[in-house]
Amino acid sequence: MKRIKILKVIAFILLFTPQAWSFPVEAGDTIYLDVNSNSNSQITVDNGNSKSYEVFCVEPHITIIAEQYYYVNSVGNKEVSDKAKWVYAYYLSGDSDEIKDSEIDKSEFVKRNYIFAYAIWHLESFIAESQLPNFKPTKDTRRGKLAWELLENYYSDTNNWNKYKNDWDIRYVDLWETPNLDGKSQNQILGTKKDNTSEVPEPASMALLASGLICFAGKARKLNKK
Repeated sequence: MKRIKILKVIAFILLFTPQAWSFPVEAGDTIYLDVNSNSNSQITVDNGNSKSYEVFCVEPHITIIAEQYYYVNSVGNKEVSDKAKWVYAYYLSGDSDEIKDSEIDKSEFVKRNYIFAYAIWHLESFIAESQLPNFKPTKDTRRGKLAWELLENYYSDTNNWNKYKNDWDIRYVDLWETPNLDGKSQNQILGTKKDNTSEVPEPASMALLASGLICFAGKARKLNKK
């Protein structure tokens, strides 16, 4: 009878233990890359509910085809800069709606969301490339600089990555055409707002907790016998 009670206590603790946040994409996944109504790239993850996440490519000089499946080689293979994370969260959260259309040069960016894509390219790619020997600025590098100069007007001590980092998880996702790492590949920045209602427990963490509780229960039982 005591053993049954102990197992019930363990089950109760496991049931109400806070679950660890799990990023929606992991290495080894197969995702579907598509383009949404805003002309932004999005990937659909077959995680039971086929949820889609908006992404920004990081390497503008590499073009991969939409409307096909890709293999996820790695997640978080590089650290996204805090400024690029801010650009992503600032856009996806809707806070960027404060930027008036009149501030946007339509001839340069065509669509509002392109500002954020160019700003991320500037922060993650163009700045790094500009340090290389024989670097030659292009139209895209100029647009990237303009995009960041526009967004930088809204970047401040109170409106930066610190504002979003507790609620958002933003990482690099390395996509390849095949699991053999053949063909083209491209890094994408994918982010999602942490949703505590849909968190998935990490199996290793839960197993470790369960084994610890069982050991504790066994020792407690021996002490009771004494």
